Amino acid sequence: MDTSKDNIAGYLALIRPDGASDLDILLSWVPEYLIRQSKDDFDNYVQVDLDPESGAISETSRVMVSPPPLNARSSHAFSIAVKDLFSIQVRQPSLGWWWGSLLFYTRTQVTLPALFFHDLESESTVNEQKRNCESFEPFSDSGDLYWGGQSFLKELRKYVKLVDATVERGLLL
Repeated sequence: MDTSKDNIAGYLALIRPDGASDLDILLSWVPEYLIRQSKDDFDNYVQVDLDPESGAISETSRVMVSPPPLNARSSHAFSIAVKDLFSIQVRQPSLGWWWGSLLFYTRTQVTLPALFFHDLESESTVNEQKRNCESFEPFSDSGDLYWGGQSFLKELRKYVKLVDATVERGLLL
């Protein structure tokens, strides 16, 4: 069985619809091939990827992107309100597995795919890793090597409270 066709490059984003509260922010994943269909969307995703501080935090620094298409099943895209998340399984890169991943479990029993972070393909992650090495701090606050999933979780924590599960390492509630 060839599963390589399911390895689809894309962008993971937090999208705040107009007037939405923090809990109504959408966690969205959109395949790169869909984003490239709109030059403005692609440019905006790249801008936010390279400068996370330009994300829609203040009214004056808003970056507009299109939400995932309504026919998301056929396009591999998904979008779910953060209030509908139940837990997040964090699998950090290791010596035996180069890519870290995030698995999102929902309250609504919707099954979402595991998202793997191929950090060498993300310019912002490569830049952050370089900055950390130049400052002789290649490790995160937790003592692990830096990877792209950490940046996403840091942004998500600005909007929702994530708590480490006591029964299983790497599980956030």
